[in-house]
Order: sequence, then C-alpha cells, then structure tokens
Amino acid sequence: MLDRKYIVEHAEEVQQNCRRRGVEVDVARLVELEQQRRAKLQEVQELNRRANEVSKSIGKAKDPDEREARKAEGRRLREAKEAAQAEH
Repeated sequence: MLDRKYIVEHAEEVQQNCRRRGVEVDVARLVELEQQRRAKLQEVQELNRRANEVSKSIGKAKDPDEREARKAEGRRLREAKEAAQAEH
C-alpha cells in the first residue's frame, strides 16, 4: 500500500505504474481529496488555535460584558472547529 503523501507527490508516476499493471485508478481524484483533507485539517488547527487564544483572554478581561463576549466567541469557535472536524 502506498502512502498518501507519496501518491500526491508522485501522482503521474503512480498513474503510469497502475496503467502498466492494468489497474484502473483515479489518482487525480485521490490527489484532490487529499488536498481537501489537508485544507480542512489546517482549518481545524487554526480554529483550535484561535479558540485557545480566546480562552486565555477571558481571564484578562476586566469588564463582565467583555468577558461574556469572549466566552461567546470561544463557544462559536469551538462549534466551528467541531463542524470542521466532522467534515475532516
């Protein structure tokens, strides 16, 4: 079994090898899906980073209204992260 990273980096070589062996494979689709997966993973990581920043800033907020706004933002980011993870 080939590693996804190898297939993405050597897509044409893998496609030619499969043709020589008589195996029908849609390498382009696999590459496309892997790129989508990587993009979604980056999105999840960015949302997680931002949620952590907001979480740390809640204790530093002096105004109760500001604290509540930051809590709401943290909840929104966590929900967005969970939705992105479900797609990932």
